[in-house]
Amino acid sequence: MTRTVAPGPRTGAVQIPASKSQAHRMLICAALSKAPSRLVLDGFSADIEATVQCLEALGAQHTQETAGLLITPIGARPANAKLDVGESGSTLRFLLPVLGALGVQAEIQMHGRLPERPLSPLWEVLEAHGMQLRQDGAVLHTDGQLCAGDYSLPGNVSSQFISGLLFALPLLSGNSTLTVTGALQSARYVAMTEQALAAAEIFTKKDGQVWQIDGGQRYAAPAVQTVEGDWSNAAFFLCMGALSETGVTVAGLNPASLQADRAITELLTRFGAELTVSGQTVTVRRGALHGITLDAGSIPDLIPVVSCLAALCEGETRIENAARLRLKESDRLQTTAALISALGSSVRELPDGLIILGRARLSGGTVDGLPAGLPVDPDELQRFLSRRAPGQNAWSTPRREADAPEFLCGLKNGKTCGAPLTAIIRNTNTRSGDYENLKDIPRPGHADYTAQVKFGGAQDVSGGGHFSGRLTAPLCIAGGVCMQLLEREGISIRARILSIGHATDSAPFDAPVAEKPFPAVSDDAAAAMQAEIAQAKADGDSVGGVVECVVEGLPAGIGEPMFGGLENLIARAVFAIPAIKGVEFGAGFAAARLRGSEHNDAFRVQDGRIVTETNRCGGILGGISTGMPVVFRAAFKPTPSISRQQDSVSLSRMENTTLVIHGRHDPCIVPRAVPCVEAAAAIAVLDAWMGRKKELGYAF
Repeated sequence: MTRTVAPGPRTGAVQIPASKSQAHRMLICAALSKAPSRLVLDGFSADIEATVQCLEALGAQHTQETAGLLITPIGARPANAKLDVGESGSTLRFLLPVLGALGVQAEIQMHGRLPERPLSPLWEVLEAHGMQLRQDGAVLHTDGQLCAGDYSLPGNVSSQFISGLLFALPLLSGNSTLTVTGALQSARYVAMTEQALAAAEIFTKKDGQVWQIDGGQRYAAPAVQTVEGDWSNAAFFLCMGALSETGVTVAGLNPASLQADRAITELLTRFGAELTVSGQTVTVRRGALHGITLDAGSIPDLIPVVSCLAALCEGETRIENAARLRLKESDRLQTTAALISALGSSVRELPDGLIILGRARLSGGTVDGLPAGLPVDPDELQRFLSRRAPGQNAWSTPRREADAPEFLCGLKNGKTCGAPLTAIIRNTNTRSGDYENLKDIPRPGHADYTAQVKFGGAQDVSGGGHFSGRLTAPLCIAGGVCMQLLEREGISIRARILSIGHATDSAPFDAPVAEKPFPAVSDDAAAAMQAEIAQAKADGDSVGGVVECVVEGLPAGIGEPMFGGLENLIARAVFAIPAIKGVEFGAGFAAARLRGSEHNDAFRVQDGRIVTETNRCGGILGGISTGMPVVFRAAFKPTPSISRQQDSVSLSRMENTTLVIHGRHDPCIVPRAVPCVEAAAAIAVLDAWMGRKKELGYAF
């Protein structure tokens, strides 16, 4: 399903769907009861459907009605059951203890990241009280009868572990206690479970964080229960309202709800939004928005949407105590940071949170001289840029950037309009503090020292300043556009990793490798190269390599002798990529070891055109293309920023010292540099191609 959303503030009113958190609890209570009951709820989710299907696998039945569901309780319990919990952690954690209480042997199918999400310490507690658990990949096997006794869980784990035991222990034959040690992180979610149990006539005695639970109780859910509106869902619309002068109104919310995410109203007020509550209706309008510090411990599900709002608030927002978000269906701290980067804010990941700045630092570029009316495919361009983007794999920096370009001018209705093509990419995931000491203690192998001499200390050292590999992002915008234009002329450009360290890919380069995660032709060679990178990284070091690039479809006659030669143009563009230390065409430096009879490419006629039998010249003679593929290789030095201690100097004290570099750096830049080489070649080749067409009097 595809939906197109136009930019701009939102306004209007919405009726919010039913609370997923409350629906889970009411469904379980209804299925364990002695008589049928109805749930009035507006809307279903995949997680709720998973809970319904699992309860049916245990013997309950449901009938969908206009206003909700009719639940017929579990009758005869199956000896064996197969449950599919989908990606719902709530369904799994609520029902796992219930399976033990019912004594049902079960096979539980999990999907997505759910098999990776922790079940400890609940796992150990259940096994200590009679259950047997075994995980086989995405399938969890359960067996055994849960026994009454004394149960204990720490308060800093998922509240769903506690709720699951609260559902199960009243079903046992004997009495039990449940003790929660330490601060209870998500007390409101446990209170929602207590509320559902009380409505179903399940009684517990609570003293602090110790529950005394009588066994042998029987659930008796009310004949009709209404699931209140979902505050978690409402948070998205309420945050929309905070960005709108007119505001957004959300109906169907219980202002006295036990749902933890009701805290969104307090957060929005702290952010500076204007908020009014009338009955079960909440309206939010834009105010003087500013950053805040917030504790995510009891409201982890609010963090993604609150982070989006923070990206548009003045100043810094600091989100703390959110480590559990890394254990959700995805690493929500990481994915939220990537989203915020794509939206143009600046974000820094912490082990247990985020620091978000509403203002962004920009990097960008301008491409001039493009004719008007040439179509540019933004999706194709983004795919090209994503090949260069950081933080995607083990062989690059852990810093993540979306690298989503914003075109300021030069494009109209998807086509060039004749004006300079100007785009920006927002640097969002930055840690400038990692570079402060480099003004005084330069990195060996880096331009810190030469920049200090040339610019007298006025240079920006953050991220390497204008010597940073980050500047290849705008290079790839320009080159990606040029590649699209060349492809329409029948000219293609492809590059691959030829070598990294001592590992070399000797396989013929006959087809593109752009779709491969590691752009080498031979998978065996790729594995050897990755091993070189991994070893360098483990040693606190870095490693260099060589990228080979091929331009096909370029006719003979492109380029000029002397200073305007095609080699000159390509080499100049390629040397704009930081860390390039050498470029060779065709046989390159190996030609110096050959005789003329060995190096010369014999001519012949083929299909009415002149070709060469070999291509040691790399498709260029005298600075002019021969019509054969242009082949060149670019050598990349190892990344200067390594974590090993290095000898350097203090420029301010004029004395020898040592340097240990901090920050997030690539152990090898070669894999991410492959599209950069393609981009540089595309810029140079398009420039030469357009010059030749102009000479011949043809329009591009």
